Amino acid sequence: MFQTFDVTARPEQAAPRIAALRESFSALGINAVLVPRTDAYQGEYVPRSAERLAWLTGFTGSAGIALITEKEAIVFVDGRYTTQLTAQTDPALITGGDLVGAPPPEWLTEHRPKGLRLGIDPWLHTPSEVERLEKALQEIGGELVLLAANPVDPIWHDRPAEPAEPISVQKTEFAGRPAADKIAEIAGSLAAKKAGAVLISDSTSVAWLFNIRGNDVVHTPAPLARAIVRADGGAVLFIAPEKVTGEAAAYLDGLADVEAPDALEGALIALAAAGKTLMLDRASVPYAVIGILEAAGGQWVHAADPVVALRAIKNEGEQAGARTAHLQDGAAMVSYLSWL
Repeated sequence: MFQTFDVTARPEQAAPRIAALRESFSALGINAVLVPRTDAYQGEYVPRSAERLAWLTGFTGSAGIALITEKEAIVFVDGRYTTQLTAQTDPALITGGDLVGAPPPEWLTEHRPKGLRLGIDPWLHTPSEVERLEKALQEIGGELVLLAANPVDPIWHDRPAEPAEPISVQKTEFAGRPAADKIAEIAGSLAAKKAGAVLISDSTSVAWLFNIRGNDVVHTPAPLARAIVRADGGAVLFIAPEKVTGEAAAYLDGLADVEAPDALEGALIALAAAGKTLMLDRASVPYAVIGILEAAGGQWVHAADPVVALRAIKNEGEQAGARTAHLQDGAAMVSYLSWL
């Protein structure tokens, strides 16, 4: 992974793009929308296809969220990016907000925009974020609207394709443990949580659990993926099928069922129908997951991602992998074989 400083955003296009977004408000039944920097996997780094905030406003920092109302455009950033925001956006069009001291919920409470119907993409917000927004809107007589699709995508006519590079298999000599053993350990821990299955929604946890790597986003060798592990030891990996080829396809055969990302909704509904309680981490799961589960009458219980604690303790194989270095194109690189 190499850091890049290429700037692909078009800040001079912010005005027509924001205008086009506002034109969609009436049909959506809203008069404001939030456009966060994150993607549906809640990662710090996102693929080009999810760079909605940069495309819309010109701001390319790794943390931020835009509040677009019928008359205002505010981009909330933290202290790292105040200078960058000023440099990359038109101050006549966009004003800066304080992502830490006065994020959108606090801004709403303070400014109290009357009759606000705020639209969000529920795949881009965690449950705690949604709860804070709902509370703030209730205080001012507003309403949160969960949109069926992201409103930026229909106006982003040259939106890049979703990443589709093939995944690779992390050799056991560097992973330290076979994926089957890891999955079995996670499955065995579910009884204590009174859960029939767990949803692993953090892509880096999925990469560690299945001993796979990918190149979907910069700086992080984890493919964008989710997984469900059942108490009976079965597992389903939700990943774009075009990424699973050759050695990786043979490796995953028998280890887990491989389904496309959009098959997750059906899997959640099936768990609900079977009366299985799903364990999930509210800190990393998209709110849309809870919405799907509850709409189907399913039950869920919150618990921290069980993979995180296991990842934190590096075994001998992982430690050896982390020390591995090699030469590529004549430049020394520290291997990320066991970075996760």
